[in-house]
Amino acid sequence: MGTVSFTIRTRSILPHQSNLEAVLNAISPGSGFRFAYGPRPNEMTATVPPRWAQDVARLLLLHQWPRVTAITAADLTLALDFYSLPPDRPGGDPGDGFQRTSTGERMNAAKYGGDQEALEALITDAASLAANHPLFRRAKAVMAVPGHLAGPGPVDGLPRRIAQRVARRLQTDDLSDRLQRVRPVSEAKARGEMPQAGTMEVFTGLRGEVLLVDDALGQGHTLAEACRAARQAGAERVYSLVLAKDWTGTRGFRKEDL
Repeated sequence: MGTVSFTIRTRSILPHQSNLEAVLNAISPGSGFRFAYGPRPNEMTATVPPRWAQDVARLLLLHQWPRVTAITAADLTLALDFYSLPPDRPGGDPGDGFQRTSTGERMNAAKYGGDQEALEALITDAASLAANHPLFRRAKAVMAVPGHLAGPGPVDGLPRRIAQRVARRLQTDDLSDRLQRVRPVSEAKARGEMPQAGTMEVFTGLRGEVLLVDDALGQGHTLAEACRAARQAGAERVYSLVLAKDWTGTRGFRKEDL
């Protein structure tokens, strides 16, 4: 099967090359999607099968392309944005050290100030991203990542509320109550085990793609354990969507950095 090449030029920085290749090659295995930057910073050359050319061009130009791609144990992890930025980054305030992004401000207001409007905006943004992403919308199930205590996460907690909305938008199952902590994190640490190893279990069989959702991503240990449990239960691919990513911890790329 032949391929065609074309160059996309935009006024903003393009999405991460490896992210695009992972997304599109997962949708159509063996098609050999390839992307290369240049020669200008705002240009990308795509080599794709002819029947995909128009769809790929639209994907590249999506204004809703996620702000942060994180490198984690999941097959693909996306965040709406960083929680805060250091003063030397775009949007940071040199006088105040780390400065919260607009997403970080909403999270702070929703979690600690009870701001329902901010909470609704975050959940709506997350659900919209999931519904418009070519891989996330294929998920056979959505699960909220539980906290550090044994049992499922609280029903009224932020991750569970995100999962409920995302599942409705994707018209798929919310299996958050099936992903549970079977041992508290403190017990694993006391035994000197790897962080959170063996502390989660999925109490049902899974198939195909699964989407994990959480409010924040730091070092990635909690997400890694949730991914392990999902794969052990039968998930073939595990994706994750979080509201905000810490600047430190797992590696992340913002659109401006690429």
